[in-house]
This record gives sequence, C-alpha cells and structure tokens, in this order.
Amino acid sequence: MPYKNADPKWHARFIDLARHVATWSKDPKRQVGAVIVDDRRTVVGLGYNGFPRGCNDDPALYADSAKKLSMVVHAELNAILNANAVVRAATLYATAFSCDRCAVHIIQAGIARVIFPEPDNSAWSKWWESFHTAARLYSDAGVEAYILVKCDAPWSASYFIEPAIDYFSRFTPMSASAS
Repeated sequence: MPYKNADPKWHARFIDLARHVATWSKDPKRQVGAVIVDDRRTVVGLGYNGFPRGCNDDPALYADSAKKLSMVVHAELNAILNANAVVRAATLYATAFSCDRCAVHIIQAGIARVIFPEPDNSAWSKWWESFHTAARLYSDAGVEAYILVKCDAPWSASYFIEPAIDYFSRFTPMSASAS
C-alpha cells in the first residue's frame, strides 16, 4: 500500500492509538507510545517508554533525570521487542519523532516507514539535533519517514503527511524553539 496516498484518517487513527498506549507509561514528565502495523493494517506491536520489565519502576526513580535516561526503554524499541509478528516492512507510528538511537533500532529491525505527529515545542528545544540525525538516518537507509500534519483549512482533508526530511528542512533550532 503506498502510504503517501493512503487515507490520512488511518494514519490519524494509529497515532491516536499510540497516544492511548503512551498513557501506560509511568513517566510523569514524558509519555511516549508506539504502534507497529503490518501492510494489512493489523497491529503487530505496541510499546511505551518505561523501565525494563522486572525492574523497580517506583515513580521517584523518574524524578532523577540522569538515572531515568540511563534506564528507560523508549517506546519504539519496546514496540519492536514486544511485537508478536515480524516487523520487517511494517509501519511504526509514534507520538513523538524518534531520537537518533531509536532510528538505528528501527532501521535494523527492517521497518519500512515511520509516521509521527508534528513535534511539540518542548520536544523541539531538547531533541532538535537528535530529530535531524534520525531524519538523515531514515533517508540514508531508505526508510520512509513522515510527519502527520493537521490541516485546519475547511476546504482540505483533516490531515496530510509530509516527508520528515522536508518538514525539518524548513526549521532551524531557533525557529523551532519559537514555534
């Protein structure tokens, strides 16, 4: 199925599902969800950011940023690790654009395309360089990366997807933090 021409409502539905999955995270500051879908639009993997299975996930541990960053498994990797089917050639939807480390795992898993909502202002300032690196990695590896853009114009569809590399090329770190 050519995703550039796929019904944008399906992309929005899977992003909404990823947002629901994100609520399962115990991280009080940043909840991220991911959904992996095969070419028949069947969900094959779900993940959210959190500590590894079996580890203490006391909310107090999330307050220590350094400890949290060293221990947390990102939503995208959790979705890959928890998948109940092969993820090669699948589509990953996530509530936040992936960091460069997650992009590496997504590429290695053979995921064909990734779709994310527009980044929020808090993500821009903290993850700007990582977003750009991830977008370049996706482009180099041939992974289709898109941003799901909400369109409020009454004459248009509610959503459209834009190649991530094009989306990010319009911004600089300064303009991103101001948006």
